[in-house]
Amino acid sequence: MRLFYKLLFVLLPFILIQLLVLGTYTYISLNQEIIKDRSRNSIAKIEQIRQKLNERIHTAEVNTTLLASSELVSDFVSRKDELKTDIEAIFDSYLNAYPEYESIHLILEDGNIISGKKNIENSSAVKEWFINSEIKQNDLKQLTGLFSHNNETKDKFIVVKKLAGNSDCYILLVSKLALIQPASAINENTPLYLLFDSNRKVLTTSHQDFIPWRTSPKEITALLEAAKATNLTQLIINEISFIGIAEKINLGLTLAVLIPGDNMIFINKDIALMVVSIVLL
Repeated sequence: MRLFYKLLFVLLPFILIQLLVLGTYTYISLNQEIIKDRSRNSIAKIEQIRQKLNERIHTAEVNTTLLASSELVSDFVSRKDELKTDIEAIFDSYLNAYPEYESIHLILEDGNIISGKKNIENSSAVKEWFINSEIKQNDLKQLTGLFSHNNETKDKFIVVKKLAGNSDCYILLVSKLALIQPASAINENTPLYLLFDSNRKVLTTSHQDFIPWRTSPKEITALLEAAKATNLTQLIINEISFIGIAEKINLGLTLAVLIPGDNMIFINKDIALMVVSIVLL
């Protein structure tokens, strides 16, 4: 009986250590499966937004082309003020049909601009953008890109199309990106979205009250460097731990999806298995 207790006293620590290590490995394995599942969900969300953006751009380009080839627009260019009311009306009909459209404009050869009566206050900013744009400087027939004003990129894109024929007139359509829905709580179902432009500036976010417009360079660098290889990364923003993934989508934009990862171990499962094997040996 004494021998049994002596053996138990000697073997019990080894048994407990093995159980502890195996339990730790099991926890890490399950934890990694959760991370992989969240990664798949994040990638799926990015793909949904990428598709939404591509469809929105395609529709805007089609509508701009339709307006640029419209007989009514061509007639107005020839006859000027006689059809101005009709032009404004057709522009407003598009603005009413597509809530994401902010404004539509016709820039004439003499530099004058005709706009829909809805959101007409954007005319001067659009004209300034057009004068400095690549399409004007390089005599391009069509251009789609992010809209900027006063050297600041906006959460909008613009489609420019030159009118059919030899006229130096253009249709300009400004649309909101409107890719990210605002939310209050941050969790797996409503992750934190960040949309970056090519200069690493945050254009918009899903949680306006949570994330500052200018995250630290270190956090942005870690996230966007991981995005180059479409890898998961772990980072801390506002003292909250996140597991994030980011991908380039279109127009030079990068979309990041960050899911809270509190109390999660961000470690490779193969490394954990190697550690367990060494301990058990």
